[in-house]
Amino acid sequence: MTRRFRLRAREIRELFLHIDERLRSGLEDVVEDLNSVEAYESDDMTLYLFNERPLLFKSQNQLRPLLNFEEFVNAMPRIIVDMGAVPKICNGADIMAPGVRGIQGSFKSKELVAIADERFLKTVAVAEAIFASEEVGGMKSGRIARNLHYVGDRVWKTAKSFEKPRKSQ
Repeated sequence: MTRRFRLRAREIRELFLHIDERLRSGLEDVVEDLNSVEAYESDDMTLYLFNERPLLFKSQNQLRPLLNFEEFVNAMPRIIVDMGAVPKICNGADIMAPGVRGIQGSFKSKELVAIADERFLKTVAVAEAIFASEEVGGMKSGRIARNLHYVGDRVWKTAKSFEKPRKSQ
């Protein structure tokens, strides 16, 4: 069952209590009216639309940025992966040490990181780091990040269905 509805002021306050400081400042930078929030609920996820733009989703009781929240995702620390890893990541695979080509920025274990391809530096996933950035550089094998959201997943497809065509400038 799915439904779309506008959040009441109390529900918006509750949502903001669950958004961490970094994510909140990212929202404040791009959203004009923080009082205009809608939710789209399905069986196992909730998308949050700010001024009709999907920017966050909640899955397994965790709030996360959508890949199309480019202003935030592009400012996140990134793990650069080789092109051979991209199709696997876009099928839901976790990020493995042999596919890592570089790291931009620093992060701690359990922090969100963007995963980008080495050719175009295009973000293809949002993941949760298993190790800190300093540890990842020396790793030759093993899982280094847990894939949370990737290009082509159900959340991505649902968010795309809400996007309005951008006006050409």
